[in-house]
Amino acid sequence: MYTIKFKRSLLYSALLATMLIAGVAYAANWLMLQGTESTSSAGRAKLWGVVQMQYQHDFSDPYVTGSGAELYNSAKLISPNLNDQSGFNIYRARIGVRGANPLDGNTNYFFQAEFGNNGITHGNGAAARITDASITLNHIPHARIRLGLFKTPGADEGMEGIYLDYINFTSITKQLMLERFPDVNDSNKAPSTTPGADLNQYSNPVGAFRDVGIQLF
Repeated sequence: MYTIKFKRSLLYSALLATMLIAGVAYAANWLMLQGTESTSSAGRAKLWGVVQMQYQHDFSDPYVTGSGAELYNSAKLISPNLNDQSGFNIYRARIGVRGANPLDGNTNYFFQAEFGNNGITHGNGAAARITDASITLNHIPHARIRLGLFKTPGADEGMEGIYLDYINFTSITKQLMLERFPDVNDSNKAPSTTPGADLNQYSNPVGAFRDVGIQLF
């Protein structure tokens, strides 16, 4: 009996140690990784960029079932154009710059612009939009203050800097956390007989997990 209990204790300890090691290995502090620089190694400007091209094809029925008419379901059309069930797209094309104030290494900046064809640039027909424009103040011990336009804490896939694991977000993140900012005149619309008509539902771009404000972390 004692042998069995001892073996169980070893097993539980091994499982606990495995979980703790895994948690440390895969954890990422996105607030620190994006927008903060070490005062000893920070440069004035670090330029980077990323381009993601894609081809998608949806094999499902594009119409709303049981409607009695050919009404298109936007969820079955390829975003952001929503006019077909297949096609190539430059989904993300981003360029950014980050660094430290040359006069004060404790003040960092982070700037990024989006040129791809996605929900960020699709509002009002813009060819490019600024996604990040913030400064981070690191003067207070154990506290950092970020001001401007930046990512808000949330889903790990939304906080990720470059989306290399998956091209598309999971359904729950996309539906609950990828916020749209409607205009006063925007209103919900029923499915349409014309592909792409759902784009008229909102004239503003998606929030892209970002907002304007002040953050203490």
